[in-house]
Amino acid sequence: VGEGMDVNWKLKPGMKWSDGQPITCADLEATWKWNMDPDNTGLAAGVTGWEDIESVEARSDIDCVVHFKRIYEGYLVLYAPVLPAHYLESVPVVDAVTQLYPLGDVSKGVYSGPYIPVEVQTDAQITFKANPNWATIGGHDPYLDEVIFKYYGDAAAMIAGYRAGELEARY
Repeated sequence: VGEGMDVNWKLKPGMKWSDGQPITCADLEATWKWNMDPDNTGLAAGVTGWEDIESVEARSDIDCVVHFKRIYEGYLVLYAPVLPAHYLESVPVVDAVTQLYPLGDVSKGVYSGPYIPVEVQTDAQITFKANPNWATIGGHDPYLDEVIFKYYGDAAAMIAGYRAGELEARY
């Protein structure tokens, strides 16, 4: 009986980042270290929870143990999202706000999940395409080829967009 706790994360085999690199325990460790870097600013929750981690142990590429110095009840949401270690190494933490995921060229980013951003029009919309490196869950590729989130200034503009047929689902 101690004051700490260990959390074992088993990553799904075959998961890859959008650039084709595998998602591994190294990414969990890099995410922790990135959040704790003193040059990191603007974290919404600060370092709450991250400061309680003592180490990240990789028993294999996908069997990871996060060792906490004390019990941290919010551990389930702490690693949302996991960040890619190899990509974090390419941008100094102090420059992350402007260079890690630049809105001017979202193609420079490395992502996970079924869709990746390909274009951001800051006053209009974000366009996502299916991630070609997504490891399928349930045995299928992403259902949609493209997803577009449109921005509307107010409810009247949203209603006008709907009436103009701006809501569309393509399979």
